[in-house]
Parts: sequence; C-alpha cells; structure tokens
Amino acid sequence: MTTESIPTRLLVWHEQTDPTKLLRITDAIRRGDPLPPIEAMAIGHKFLVLDGAHRAQAHQYCQLYHIHILR
Repeated sequence: MTTESIPTRLLVWHEQTDPTKLLRITDAIRRGDPLPPIEAMAIGHKFLVLDGAHRAQAHQYCQLYHIHILR
C-alpha cells in the first residue's frame, strides 16, 4: 500500500457516521493527536473510504482540506 495526501472533497462515504464518535475524533484532531491514515480506493476521480469514515469527516468538519490515505 502507498500513502498519499488528497483533497477531502474527493472522498465518498458508503456508511453513516456516529455523531458521538465524530465529535471525539474532531476533538483529537484539534488537540493535534496523531491519527492513522484512512484507507480509500480510487473510483474514477473520487476515493471511496474503506476504513476511516469518521476520521475523514472529522477532517472536513475541522476545515482541513487534505488528508493522508492508504491506497
């Protein structure tokens, strides 16, 4: 697998997020806690989030416009 940084606007989700978990991860991002990259699969010009939907949405919520992914 390779790691790369992509714009969060290119992410697509296939699952709902839990608001409580989303808030916990958002707080961790704001504290600067290290988080693992999400796993995503390229589909055309978008990336389907396979693992890490809460981390990805928390990045968008914090107005972070790039995220590290594993492909």
